[in-house]
Amino acid sequence: MHLVAETLMFGLGLFLVLMLVSTLLSERQAQEDLATAHQQLRQYASQAEELAAAQERNRIARDIHDSLGHALTALNVQLQTAVMLWQQQPDRVEPFLQQARRLGVIAMQEVRKSVQALREENRAEQSLTETIAAVVDDFRQGTGIETQMQIVEQTTRIGNASVSTAIVNALYRIVQEALTNISKYAQATAVTVKIEVTSEIVRLIVVDNGRGFERSSSIGRGFGLQGIQERIAVLGGTFTLETELGKGCQIWVEVPLSTTEPEVSSS
Repeated sequence: MHLVAETLMFGLGLFLVLMLVSTLLSERQAQEDLATAHQQLRQYASQAEELAAAQERNRIARDIHDSLGHALTALNVQLQTAVMLWQQQPDRVEPFLQQARRLGVIAMQEVRKSVQALREENRAEQSLTETIAAVVDDFRQGTGIETQMQIVEQTTRIGNASVSTAIVNALYRIVQEALTNISKYAQATAVTVKIEVTSEIVRLIVVDNGRGFERSSSIGRGFGLQGIQERIAVLGGTFTLETELGKGCQIWVEVPLSTTEPEVSSS
């Protein structure tokens, strides 16, 4: 009986060892399969991004050809007609010159739209500060409002890939939305855009000295707050807005750098 018991114990122990080895091998195989699947997913995502970029470039090229090309062709026709009439019937030249002027304005607008679209397409290659600085410069030149940009760095993360594309895109859209609404509603004469980067978070602050507003007002409802809050929520960040009639407006955004980058549309 003693020998039988020892044999049974040995068999049971051997069975448990085999089961443990089988479990470890299965787990290792599962990890390898998961790593392979993750690598394939990254490759697919990269290919999809390249395809989307190519499609966007083609769309911009078509827009330039259709809109800008048409405007410049029509402008050329108007100018040619004006030149022909200039010596023989100068009193009939003015309408053609006026139309040429209008077409010139349209052509300039189309150029700005195309340049903006190309800039947005290439911003994935820019750092956070370069991306925000481009928006601030456009706002300053387009509105004439005194606009300052301040950078506070407590880490070298800001210049490298640690600030993910998702964060850069979200903050880009938030600054764009905030500055657009300042130009529409705030009647401000000075704006400050501040970026602070630590080892853990990115903080964005946009301050204006405009007239401010009540959150329940039509301006408050049209300020794009919901869109801003949704972008920040996806990244696990926080959003705060402080405003009061006659005392300007402050927007505070904080986004953790440790957030895993989700799939976020830049549109």
